[in-house]
Amino acid sequence: MMILGLCLSAFLIGRPNGENDQQSKKGSEVSFAEDLFPVIKKYCAACHSQEADHPSGLFMETYEDVMGEGRHGKAVIPGNAGKSNLYQKLLPAPPFGRVMPPSRRIKLTPEEIELFRRWIDQGAKNN
Repeated sequence: MMILGLCLSAFLIGRPNGENDQQSKKGSEVSFAEDLFPVIKKYCAACHSQEADHPSGLFMETYEDVMGEGRHGKAVIPGNAGKSNLYQKLLPAPPFGRVMPPSRRIKLTPEEIELFRRWIDQGAKNN
């Protein structure tokens, strides 16, 4: 019985808890399709669509759209979130215009903004 208890204890100690799961996910590759695009659909695509004819000219309905150019140039510079308009517009003081999304009631969480940064810094892959 004692051996069974020791084995069970070793198993439970070796299992990652929620915090460790978050840390490992934080360091993992961001998937455009699974991680980022749901955020884009939730916060961006309604205004940045062909149908909405957004004044910036940046549409965000597909990966190709996100990687395209708007009135202010390329939205994404793969490998460099700091120079990417898409990421900059999510920060409190963007270099032009106002922060996105523009509604005071609808805000991305810090974790969602971090997803954009990580995805761009990881090369902005269509994965």
